[in-house]
Amino acid sequence: MTGGLQAYVAEALATETPDEVGTLARMLAERLGGCAVLFYGSVLRTGALGDILDFYVLTDGRRGTPLRRLGLRWLWPDIS
Repeated sequence: MTGGLQAYVAEALATETPDEVGTLARMLAERLGGCAVLFYGSVLRTGALGDILDFYVLTDGRRGTPLRRLGLRWLWPDIS
């Protein structure tokens, strides 16, 4: 990474998030079997917790029955 990008990422990672965001991220990780949860979007910038919170939940694979996996694949595309 270049110095400017590295400083930007370091600053973003050091930013504290509201307790409510951390609580919801932990709940999502537990419920969905997440390895990591990424909080992003306008609320991250504005702090307006009354708006929609945006998360990506990263998992290590698909879970559930074949029918559930098919339904999830249809509803939510894989991102690569």
